[in-house]
Amino acid sequence: MNEKIIRNYLGDTLKLNGFRVEQEYNGLKKHPDIEAEFAFYIKNGWVDNGICVSGYTAKLLNEKYPLSPLGAFNYLIYLRENPEEAIANLKKGLPRK
Repeated sequence: MNEKIIRNYLGDTLKLNGFRVEQEYNGLKKHPDIEAEFAFYIKNGWVDNGICVSGYTAKLLNEKYPLSPLGAFNYLIYLRENPEEAIANLKKGLPRK
């Protein structure tokens, strides 16, 4: 169910091509809790008590940094997988490489 919701959002709403839909979904599904919250966001909007990784929620990341909702959920994954680097980049204001 979450997969269909997310894939439809990525393709129909964000207009990502098939390759990008696959790429984005494959990243999200590695973390079922983040995948589920993203699907919930798509259907219902932000939750106030969402998944917190290193002190950050997707909602907070979206509000305080130049991140789209998808970018905010992807950043939660980055925080989980590489917390020191992700936090350092937040402190630098998310520099582009």
